[in-house]
Amino acid sequence: MTMQTEAQSYFDGVDLVTGSGERREGELCVMSLVALLAGEQHSDRPSTACPVITAFVIRINDAIDHPARQDLKDYATRIMGTNDGRHHDRAWLLTRECVNDVFARMMEAKGANGDAIAALPRMPLNADTSYDFKALSSELQAAGRYFGLARDLLKDMRYLLRAMREGRYEFGGECRCRTDRRLCSPARPEYR
Repeated sequence: MTMQTEAQSYFDGVDLVTGSGERREGELCVMSLVALLAGEQHSDRPSTACPVITAFVIRINDAIDHPARQDLKDYATRIMGTNDGRHHDRAWLLTRECVNDVFARMMEAKGANGDAIAALPRMPLNADTSYDFKALSSELQAAGRYFGLARDLLKDMRYLLRAMREGRYEFGGECRCRTDRRLCSPARPEYR
């Protein structure tokens, strides 16, 4: 057996599990797999990976069912080497998608018409350190309350925007995943 075949066989044999897993038993979370592939010690927070991506992927790894989790293996090599100082840009992207796309879909699910969704405030495409997250949060909170979005969802959105304002970018990954998971519930199969 060649070294490449042996490595592929090991990779295929890894079972992705919730939590960080146990390397000796071949059970890892996707981030522990990233650490293994990068030659790092067993960890679910490998130094090779962007902290924003890590926070996002850990939440996804632990939120999805076992068969779907196995599909995350293919992303492990893509995550390696992402700790390149672009945390703010990645957090901006996740937050922007949460505000501009996910929030709009949640409003639509609550019965908001096209005009109401079009009137929602949107984050700009490019990261802007002077962006007024506080005003955006207030507008989204008001729209969400009007259409009856769940209070804990609005709270997540408020904390996400506050974290961005304060430069706590890892929270963006966590919140985006929690918000998506609510949208991807069995009651909304079209968003799986």
